[in-house]
Amino acid sequence: MPQDDFTPESIDRLREFDCHIWRYSPSLSRLLLRFLRGDAVDGESHFVVFVSVEYFVGPVAWKGDELRFGTRQEIINLVAGNQTGYYHRQSDGTDLPSTLRLYLFGNTAKILCHGAHLFTRPIEDF
Repeated sequence: MPQDDFTPESIDRLREFDCHIWRYSPSLSRLLLRFLRGDAVDGESHFVVFVSVEYFVGPVAWKGDELRFGTRQEIINLVAGNQTGYYHRQSDGTDLPSTLRLYLFGNTAKILCHGAHLFTRPIEDF
């Protein structure tokens, strides 16, 4: 896989895209999102694979939102269960890997994982 390359600046005008969960593999802890602007056949598409997904909350599909990285404190709060109750782990953040990233799509979706990679074509070997 390429180096982690999905950032808030990766896709111009992200708010104009529809976002869909395209594939999910619990055994591989991978989540594939498709960003689509326009027609499903002729529109502009981008695919983002999130690797080593530890947490996801959000709908199956949504209209584009602002994307930002969560802060280290937001990651600690999420992991400690202070905001979600997903799983509880007492941590001050010192034992969390530096590769852990929190992707926030406005108030719509949250993805906690260890990296994300942007593709312009569907991924065959997901």
